[in-house]
Amino acid sequence: MCGRYARYFQLQQLCDSLGIDVNEWKNIDLKAGYNISPAQVQPVVLNKTGKFIVEPARWGIIPPWAEGSAQRLINARSETADEKTVFRNAMRERRCIIPVSGFYEWKKMGNARQPWYFTLKDSPVMLLAGLWEDAPEREEKTFVILTTRANDIVRPVHKRMPVILNGSNAKHWLRLSNDYEGNLLMPFPAEMMRGWPVSQGVNNPADDDPNMVDPVEEPEFRDNSLLW
Repeated sequence: MCGRYARYFQLQQLCDSLGIDVNEWKNIDLKAGYNISPAQVQPVVLNKTGKFIVEPARWGIIPPWAEGSAQRLINARSETADEKTVFRNAMRERRCIIPVSGFYEWKKMGNARQPWYFTLKDSPVMLLAGLWEDAPEREEKTFVILTTRANDIVRPVHKRMPVILNGSNAKHWLRLSNDYEGNLLMPFPAEMMRGWPVSQGVNNPADDDPNMVDPVEEPEFRDNSLLW
């Protein structure tokens, strides 16, 4: 499950991670966000006729059976997405990359949950595998983040994590290769990641400032005032 992420890198850093000439994307405005939540519109990288472009999309696909409700699917299990009616065609035809700086997960501590932030050790840009759909009635695109089983660094906090791709694998994913059953959608190497507990402020989607990603000492939950 990935229900919140942060994005605060520079455009040049995103281009470098994908091997893109920054002049191709020079008009893209990447406004930083430190507590990005479902239903927000965020930049995603798409493959349009062989060219990688950045377009806005809303986080969360509304499935046909939801009948226009606010119910959104924000994640898809990479192991079974191509078997699910709502994701099957997108797995073959509409893949995307969600560029982030890191993601949040919540660690259960008794009846409470402590948020943790995970990022990469040696890169300011983390490339998440995703799927997108058109929402014609809303005149917008929507997306979901693919998840896989957790690696050794995330597992103590949560059993699932986003699918993280490196630059070459990201291009492979966007070019719609069917070879995604191998290492492409596997857990990212734990030794290339780091994570730490962060403030309870991330629990409020309305709060969005740089200190969201700052490390804090993991508290001991002893009263209901700290329950999430």
